[in-house]
Amino acid sequence: MTEFSEQIAEPTPRSARREMTPPKHRDVVLSIKPRYSKPILEGLKTVELRRRFPVKVPKRTRAYIYSTSPTRALTGIVRILGVEKITLSEMWEKYSAQACIERDDFDAYFSGLDTGMVIRLEDVQPLQREIGLEELRDKIEFAPPQSFFYASSFLKEILKHE
Repeated sequence: MTEFSEQIAEPTPRSARREMTPPKHRDVVLSIKPRYSKPILEGLKTVELRRRFPVKVPKRTRAYIYSTSPTRALTGIVRILGVEKITLSEMWEKYSAQACIERDDFDAYFSGLDTGMVIRLEDVQPLQREIGLEELRDKIEFAPPQSFFYASSFLKEILKHE
């Protein structure tokens, strides 16, 4: 397996998942709707937009993509090139094409906010085999994050044999 198989996410208590200050060099698991995760894995979507996300995540942090319903599986790995907090008008102007999002969906998602987070992605690696939620639950009592959570070495063994 490649260097990306070193570690994935450890389920953490809900209170710990809310922590917004990143530990040094910890990987993250991102929950992403399949209509947005698929273009990431295809190399078409190079940014992920979020209402909030820690801006101080170190460059080259590994992010594991958990595709939500109906896929409900760990589907790929990317590196975070950088994170920036910017106004929504600037975000739309600079990143809408790279985000693969329609204006109505963008406006609905960021409703009530003036700023948002842009997560720039690189080094996309789809998993050879998606790891479904039931398998993740059976092996490590995995609970998908609402948005994201920090990873640990607890899931490392799952990818070793993929």
